[in-house]
Amino acid sequence: MRYILSAKFLSAVCLIFAVAAFVIHGKAYAPKPDAVNGTYYNRCCGNIVLRDGSLFYKGGRYPYDLESMKFGLTAYVRGSFTEEGARPSADDASLIFFGSKGQCGFETLVSGFERSFARVSSSNAKSSCAAIEKLSPEK
Repeated sequence: MRYILSAKFLSAVCLIFAVAAFVIHGKAYAPKPDAVNGTYYNRCCGNIVLRDGSLFYKGGRYPYDLESMKFGLTAYVRGSFTEEGARPSADDASLIFFGSKGQCGFETLVSGFERSFARVSSSNAKSSCAAIEKLSPEK
């Protein structure tokens, strides 16, 4: 009986450490929002500016969360996009970043259509395309 209690205790301790390591690892490798700072352009929709965790589009400001997912760097914005601006939505819009050979940008849905936005300027040396390339698949 004592052996069974010791084994259960050891299993519980191991499980707690595994969960703690997973949480700490996920937080340690979440990129800072300024990694993608810059202006991104699409011919149909104009400019989208990303700055320190906020997205600016058609006069509105929308917060986003940046995550390094298994399929690449992704920002989640509260709301959805149209050609006229953003609107509240039950689903977050996702910006999926790509980078290759010094070019970078993201893809997202605008009015139900997939649109690709290319980076046209960066206001921060930390947010170079090289940083995005490290965290994103090639396009």
